[in-house]
Amino acid sequence: EMTAAERGNSSVVYAMKVRRALADGNFRRYFYLASIGPHQTKHLCEIFEPRVRMLALVTLAKASLVLQPKQLQAELNFCDLQETMDFLTREGAVFNPDGKVDSKRSLLNFEKSSLLSKKVKAMG
Repeated sequence: EMTAAERGNSSVVYAMKVRRALADGNFRRYFYLASIGPHQTKHLCEIFEPRVRMLALVTLAKASLVLQPKQLQAELNFCDLQETMDFLTREGAVFNPDGKVDSKRSLLNFEKSSLLSKKVKAMG
């Protein structure tokens, strides 16, 4: 059990917000929190970012028939469209002729991703 002083600590409050965002599957909130984290938490979040992106991508693929790469760039916190396309290609996305991700045909590949394994490959 945490003391009142511990619960009031800004770093603890931040950590609890991150934990809640992940527990709720609120990936948009997670990526926002990761971008504003105190101290060196941005670097810690970078370690988990590929896995969180993959979890978000699986969720989005289950909810949509097709996914726009440009929209995924914003939703999954990629710097640019090329980085988004590299990630999607590496993870086995199946593209329609119009360049959109076919969610139904891609979902199985996404679910088999090594990023979703139980172990986090943090240090090489």
